[in-house]
Amino acid sequence: MDEKEFIEGLKKIVWPSNLGYHDLLNIISADIKNKFVPIEIFAVDNLNPLEAVIKYLKENRKLKYSQIADLLERDDRVIWNTYNKIKIKISLSDKSTLLIPINTFQNKKLSILESLIIHLKNNLRFNFTEIAFKLSRDPRNIWKVYNNGMKKINEKY
Repeated sequence: MDEKEFIEGLKKIVWPSNLGYHDLLNIISADIKNKFVPIEIFAVDNLNPLEAVIKYLKENRKLKYSQIADLLERDDRVIWNTYNKIKIKISLSDKSTLLIPINTFQNKKLSILESLIIHLKNNLRFNFTEIAFKLSRDPRNIWKVYNNGMKKINEKY
């Protein structure tokens, strides 16, 4: 089954309306697009990883503070304070070579950077040098952040 057949089948089941193929594809694409952030936002100078994610979701995806807080499973006040601290620093691009799922950042035990590096290392099988290159950071720092994050995951309370 190709993409068009899948969309047509979905349209018959879910949307018995006058939506065309391209309309439905745009709706699905927009929903999927809101669940990912481009890796390039993490390589921007003057922004820490949390600031980068919040700024991107607020300015590029036009999400409300409450929506961002829900996606990141963080407090609304943290999102608002962080965004207001950095909203004029720099603008972020939508263009990307690699998209990172937003649910990667939902583990409250981990920092945003730890979550990102663990995702790149464990799920995408990048090595530390590749991660460092993508994030414009030193490979030794990437290794240290990865190990700290893995210790947090493996801790038992």
